[in-house]
Amino acid sequence: DLFGISDSKGSVYMELNGSYDIEESGVSVGVHYGNQTVANNSTSDYADYNLSVSKDFSGYSVGVMFSKTDITGDKSQSVVSVSHSM
Repeated sequence: DLFGISDSKGSVYMELNGSYDIEESGVSVGVHYGNQTVANNSTSDYADYNLSVSKDFSGYSVGVMFSKTDITGDKSQSVVSVSHSM
C-alpha cells in the first residue's frame, strides 16, 4: 500500500531533475519535475515542480527554492536555506 492507499501496488513516481552552475559566479540553478501515478486510484495522482537558486559565499551556501504541485488548493512553498561545508 502506498501512503495507506489500498490496492496501490504498481504505483510509480518518476522525476526529471536538472542543474546548471554559472561558472565563476558561484551561482547554481536547479529545476525539478515529478509525477506520481497511484495504481487503481487516479484521484491521488499529482505532479510537483520546483526551481532553486543558490550562491556560494566562501564555504557557505545560501539558497532559495520555490515549489508547487498541481493538487487543487495547494499553495506554492518557498524555502530559504543556509549551509556550511566542513
